[in-house]
Amino acid sequence: MKKRDILLITDSHLTEHCPERVVFRSLLEKISGSDYDVLFLGDIFDVWIGCSGYESSVHHEFMEWCSREKKKRNLWFIEGNHEFYIRQKRSEYFTEVFTDFALLDDGALFAAHGDRINYHDTAFNLLRGILRNPFSYFVMKLFGYTGFGTSFSGEIRKDLRTTNQKQKHYFPEEELQELDQELKTKNVESAVVGHFHRSGSSGIIQILENFTEGQYTVGIYGSGKGIRTLPAHELFGALE
Repeated sequence: MKKRDILLITDSHLTEHCPERVVFRSLLEKISGSDYDVLFLGDIFDVWIGCSGYESSVHHEFMEWCSREKKKRNLWFIEGNHEFYIRQKRSEYFTEVFTDFALLDDGALFAAHGDRINYHDTAFNLLRGILRNPFSYFVMKLFGYTGFGTSFSGEIRKDLRTTNQKQKHYFPEEELQELDQELKTKNVESAVVGHFHRSGSSGIIQILENFTEGQYTVGIYGSGKGIRTLPAHELFGALE
């Protein structure tokens, strides 16, 4: 495929009945008629577990769109802290799925969800390890087969909300600065993360806001041009 500018989308936290679902669907429709590649930076769903018994219509709608659009453009996906086993079980819907970070445009663009930047958060790292291993996958798959997948997913959602609030209360400025310096030594020109539900920057690192109804930003990366962000009222015009 030819090299295109890349849309950067993060933290929509979609559920079956949230108002963001309608807005997100409209965004995907606009992208279908545009000339962009797309990088999803994670937490696109409130919880997405790539096992039978856990996926609902909101997941299937997204996968159907990806299946069509993958034929026309690059679609990359980085697992956030609300997505599980997507690389192992749902990678066919994307050009590539990353579990940690992505280096695109020959290494000029670094992208990550952002949840692992605060490496001092031992409680979060422990929860991540518990939920992301072969044994936990076996247990989740078993719950899915026995019909308890939905309730089990709800319990995971509760735990994630608790750890998310703690992570966002402590904004890792020093850790972001460390990452910025490390990326510069590797000749990375632009970097983007989500997760923190706020906008900002730290050196070359651009932090994208979460995607909410009416107020959201989407990043656009261009090779040699860096990252710019567009608010909601400008985005749809840019996709015409």
